[in-house]
Amino acid sequence: MATATMEKTARKVKRKRQPAKVKTTVQHSEVKIADVQFNPQNVRSTPTADDLETLAHSIRTDGLLAPIGVRRDAAGGLTVIYGERRLRAAQAAGWRSIPANVYECDDAAALLMMVEENLQRRNLNAIETAHALQLLLRNIDQGGAGLTQGKIGERFGKGQSWVANMIRLLKLPEDWQRRVISREISAFEARTLVPFAKRPEVLAAVDESRRTQPERWRTARDFESSLRRVVDLIDGLTAASAEHGEADYRRRAQQVDHAAGAAVAGDWSAESNPVQADSPAELNPRPADDRPVDTAVAVIVRAVELVDNEADLEALASNVQVTIERAVVARRLQLTAAKGTP
Repeated sequence: MATATMEKTARKVKRKRQPAKVKTTVQHSEVKIADVQFNPQNVRSTPTADDLETLAHSIRTDGLLAPIGVRRDAAGGLTVIYGERRLRAAQAAGWRSIPANVYECDDAAALLMMVEENLQRRNLNAIETAHALQLLLRNIDQGGAGLTQGKIGERFGKGQSWVANMIRLLKLPEDWQRRVISREISAFEARTLVPFAKRPEVLAAVDESRRTQPERWRTARDFESSLRRVVDLIDGLTAASAEHGEADYRRRAQQVDHAAGAAVAGDWSAESNPVQADSPAELNPRPADDRPVDTAVAVIVRAVELVDNEADLEALASNVQVTIERAVVARRLQLTAAKGTP
């Protein structure tokens, strides 16, 4: 009994995964625009008013270069399969009817035609392509085309890995998906961010670094190496926090702050410099007109002056840069979080 049930389930799943086939008979006709419904599964974003007006002007001047595709349902109604942008523009141009290829097919076949038409014309951005491929993967009874990643790849002359990588873009937060749509970042750059989609601290640091240091993110290779650097810095901060604890972090921050105040005042005695004396001395107030950059530079210069051998000087040179970069990333994250606090 169990075996029969399993076989029945397997046959049912197999039927759902069968790729859709379009009927070979197509009617070429003129259809009334008012009779055509827009497709709720359209994978392309709605065109802007400016885009529509440009295309409408072209249609008024040169006519329609290619017919749209519509599907006729059992009740005789018409729904757009492909060419929705042309349909909207023709409507804006004042047309009452439009040339169309009229198909009689099921939902899955109509979906497949819509995606194929847009991908072949390269009308979709990376996120729209990802949504379209995801639709094709869905079982037929869920509004999809019942295809596997391998079958989709074969149909469009791509590998299975291309299909998987495109669909993974949908794991990114919506604000980063919008940047792909606007072409602020490329699909390749977006794919490098996917492993960190659930690490908001990494995405926030990337965002801040791209804003303040755009020269480090100009090319795809720059993007990849800069992202790796940001992740290394954040992971280093996390490890340091786990090792020393919050109390130790605050103590060290207080010591550095006190040392900065002493540097501005020109006082470098052990009593006034807790970094040397390691004492909980009371913090000296900083002058009101002090610039933090000048203070930081003064502290670093003074630290260099205190080194009395080549080995320690070399160690200081290599450690200062990493330490400052980690501190800057941490501070940027704090400032970003503070902006979002009501």
